[in-house]
Amino acid sequence: MKLFPSGHIREYITVTLVAVLVWLYAEGENIKTYEMDVPIQFVAATGQNLLISPSRLEKNPRVTIQCSSAQHVQLEQLFDGSPIPVPLSEDPNAPEGNQQLLLKQLFTSLPIFSKLSVNITEVKPAQVMVNVKSLQTIDLKITELTEGDTQLQDVVIEPSNATLHLPKDMLTNITENDTILARLNKQVLDRLALNQSHTIDGVQLIAPAAVRTEYVRIDPQTAKVTFTLTRQTKTAIISSVAVRLVLPAASMSQYDVSLLNDEDKLIRSVKLTGPNDLIDAIEQRKIKIWADLKLEADDLAKGVGKDSIATVPLIQKPENVKLVEAPGAINLKITARQ
Repeated sequence: MKLFPSGHIREYITVTLVAVLVWLYAEGENIKTYEMDVPIQFVAATGQNLLISPSRLEKNPRVTIQCSSAQHVQLEQLFDGSPIPVPLSEDPNAPEGNQQLLLKQLFTSLPIFSKLSVNITEVKPAQVMVNVKSLQTIDLKITELTEGDTQLQDVVIEPSNATLHLPKDMLTNITENDTILARLNKQVLDRLALNQSHTIDGVQLIAPAAVRTEYVRIDPQTAKVTFTLTRQTKTAIISSVAVRLVLPAASMSQYDVSLLNDEDKLIRSVKLTGPNDLIDAIEQRKIKIWADLKLEADDLAKGVGKDSIATVPLIQKPENVKLVEAPGAINLKITARQ
């Protein structure tokens, strides 16, 4: 059996490797057409304070490109799923800030594409409308916002001021008394002890009511609030409240007054709100509440001979406790004694 000389084998292997490398290079440089869905986000160009709406498109643009396999691999490696920032500037000639953007032109100028020298042949959609407005800034004091009758003392807010970014035409809506509000969540306050110092970090800041829109931005977005909780309110539903008739002493011997329906001896599901300590005492029956059906002499005289008269009960409760929903009227039967 005759073998190839070792020198010929080496030459054969070398030629084969070179051919493979040439093929790989040619394949890598072979121009093909690819389609990619590319997420983008419109951002303000460097040094500009802008409001851009929308900043993200509902559907990612589909970009058709012509490039080599090697370039396509590089592109895929560069995309990590995050939106590509597309810087925009204000156009003073754009009517009411509306700009018609040609996406092919925009994508071609993006460094991620231009550095690789790929050819963008088409972008769908071809164009989009974006509203770009210059934002003005104003510094406002931050004050706390609580719900109900919650009372705080020794309040310290850090930072004490925040910056409001808003369209120029909204500046006139700001008054000298307006503040940025640090809204303290009632559910969080409900869990805190009274007469102790508390600190809550990351409290959400909200704009004054007159400019509270999606077009307004606050910087920073949160603040730290330190305070002493001196009174906190809560709401409770009292399952039943007894009804009591209240008549003038002189009329008691002249009239018989009765409830048309025995069920009205108790008022069901009375909703009250007030300081925690008072509501707790009412729920525990340490403080009694009741409902008075108060009739004056004229009411009694006018009610005689009628099938019934309707009277709204008056809930007797501590002054600082509020009735959330007034009870309905109760029907009474009045009869004159002979």
